[in-house]
Amino acid sequence: MKKISAIFLFFISCSLYSQDNKCNVPSLQFETYDFAISNLKNISKNITDKNSLIEVTIQIEYKSINKIKYNIISPENNYSGENKVEIKVWKGLNNFITKNINLIIKNCPNFNYERIVYRIPLSKENIQKAIEEVNKSLIFAKEKNAE
Repeated sequence: MKKISAIFLFFISCSLYSQDNKCNVPSLQFETYDFAISNLKNISKNITDKNSLIEVTIQIEYKSINKIKYNIISPENNYSGENKVEIKVWKGLNNFITKNINLIIKNCPNFNYERIVYRIPLSKENIQKAIEEVNKSLIFAKEKNAE
């Protein structure tokens, strides 16, 4: 029952924020987390410590992807991001992220990011925590803009 409610909360969170505007980084994060939950076995296949994070860095130039880089960050360094090690990720994850970024660039004329960085946890529990943190930051941003 706990798993079902967590998944339900995830889908509600995604729909609340991504339906309004798919042209933002939180929407990209929510979609990536949803994909990761469905594909954890493939994504984390060669990573022994499931508390590690995959850091995704997307470089965008002239409205196209210049480079996507993936680093593994160990749990003890996850806040500072020290000791990053560049890795190759499962092809399905790379294709998913590339496709989503290209759709955003194509369909969102006001999407003017040059660099996007976010992290993908490697367990369902940690993905749920990440979703909660993104939701909190969205609520904080909305409250700050309302002032």
